[in-house]
Amino acid sequence: MRLNRRNFFLLALGGSAFALPAAIPQANRRSNTPKATPKAKFEIYDALVYKNKPSLDLPLIGTNGGEYWKDSRRETPDEAACRGFARYIMQGTKRIVIDIEHWNYDIRKAPEAEVKETMRKVIQIVDWMKNETPAITIGMYPFPPITDYWTPVANPLGIGAWQKANEFLHPISERVDFIAPEIYAYYDDRDGWLKFATANLAESLKFGKKVVPIVWPRYHVSNDKLKYQMLPGDYWQLQLKTVRESGVDGLILWDWEPDTTLDPSWDWWQETIKFVKVNA
Repeated sequence: MRLNRRNFFLLALGGSAFALPAAIPQANRRSNTPKATPKAKFEIYDALVYKNKPSLDLPLIGTNGGEYWKDSRRETPDEAACRGFARYIMQGTKRIVIDIEHWNYDIRKAPEAEVKETMRKVIQIVDWMKNETPAITIGMYPFPPITDYWTPVANPLGIGAWQKANEFLHPISERVDFIAPEIYAYYDDRDGWLKFATANLAESLKFGKKVVPIVWPRYHVSNDKLKYQMLPGDYWQLQLKTVRESGVDGLILWDWEPDTTLDPSWDWWQETIKFVKVNA
């Protein structure tokens, strides 16, 4: 995701400390992989920001990673900032996805102590916001679970370590209202994307929380050849269909192009309209 998302809320408008358990959470705290059964009720949220975008008649939601600190270092959450931002959200969408990507959250890559500190700070942010405005709905991105493409696609021996790293983050899932994993298109390999998405969504469901993944109708920025290009309509259709059938609770349609006029003839937009009409 790109930054400067506070503007989303402008468009949408007209506390306690937490102590982590000393031990690593046990594996049985999450359920085994649930059977993928589509939910009867499916929630679709609109976080698409364009100029002159026709209304999809969907509830709005925003993502934000910059309103929880007083300074640009973004290391120590500030209570007043978190409480003030919670009040601000309640003036508009009343729901927010916390987007914090710069702290260490993967025990495969960082010491457990650092990841525990990340969890402590994330949960402190959530607790302050919930204490200030109990009616606010808070989701979490990009963890838990940890987004991982290559492990499910090409490294079966790494699955256990990935699952352990996901389970380590369980305390965060207990504090938020939903988790918002991302299942973006990193490559044009649709079979690879399907393996990646299916595995990551299955991991998300193990937490026993509402799961509302974020989908993006563009190729991911990490792909130098394809980055930011719009997905073909049939690829986007595959993504929407896969999410719908995965057993999750809904999805978030996301893009941030406030200076771009939406063209209603875009293939992915036409697929979006059809999907919303059937599933919202």
